[in-house]
Amino acid sequence: FLITMKTSKTLYDVIIVGGSFAGLSASLALGRSLRKVAVIDAGKPCNRFAPESHNFIGYDGMKPLDVLAKAKKDVEAYPTVSFVDDIVIDASGEKDDFQVVTKNSGTLFAKRLLFTSGVADHLPSIKGFDTHWGKSIIHCPYCHGYEYKHQCTGVYCNEIKFAALFLKMIRNWSSKLTLFTSISKEDLPDEELQSIHKDVVIIRDPILEIKGDDHISSVVVEGRSEPIPLDVLYAKVDFSVCCSLPFTVFNCEKNDFNLIKVDQSCQTSYPGVYAAGDSCDMRRSIAMATFFGQIAGVSINHDLLNLFH
Repeated sequence: FLITMKTSKTLYDVIIVGGSFAGLSASLALGRSLRKVAVIDAGKPCNRFAPESHNFIGYDGMKPLDVLAKAKKDVEAYPTVSFVDDIVIDASGEKDDFQVVTKNSGTLFAKRLLFTSGVADHLPSIKGFDTHWGKSIIHCPYCHGYEYKHQCTGVYCNEIKFAALFLKMIRNWSSKLTLFTSISKEDLPDEELQSIHKDVVIIRDPILEIKGDDHISSVVVEGRSEPIPLDVLYAKVDFSVCCSLPFTVFNCEKNDFNLIKVDQSCQTSYPGVYAAGDSCDMRRSIAMATFFGQIAGVSINHDLLNLFH
């Protein structure tokens, strides 16, 4: 059911911040463990721009929002799980005594916290980029690469530690590759890139515009008289964890990708605070988020049962 009261004096076993795939997967495990759970979510999953999702067995090719709606309906069958349509603005406390403040629904209380808020992508200010994001500007070949196999493919990456790696991976789906990067020749020589794929076209001038209606047709590059034809553009864009409270309030450690660092049970460095899904793992997919959400839910139940102490 949906919580609408301004302040709930109920002590929940777990408050889950983020109700997409990781959060729902955790809440399902916890609901089936008879745990009293509140799932707080604003309804804006990062994959809402994608028309299809892939690599999630049983749901391949379905709209992500349709898969999410089905998942939520499954969880709603468990009466100890409640949903709060809201945004978390603050949190405090310690193990067995956490408080979570929402924008419109007051303060909720719980023994454990689980952050599954995911990440927010920060798109470059290139004309047309946001229009095609999630459709023909994509971040993951495993999620969408098959649909664009053997087509004219661009790779957009300005991070030196990822550019060559990204190119090496994408060549599996297409040999027609163009790398768009601002990294200098001194830092990333043409020869190094051509050793990965000898026919790669390397463009170091800025992209000014992405052209196309439903899908990309070409990109306009500074200093070039003609647009460069493209069917798909893989993009490594900046991103950040949607809910910063694990860092700002609980001082949780970060991993090498500036995400929330967790152990194999999805426990953060702060006792009683857990995290799962895109907010702590770079392998962004429905399947991976669901997997880690399940681990988190089971681990939290074990923690509440004091199994390992």
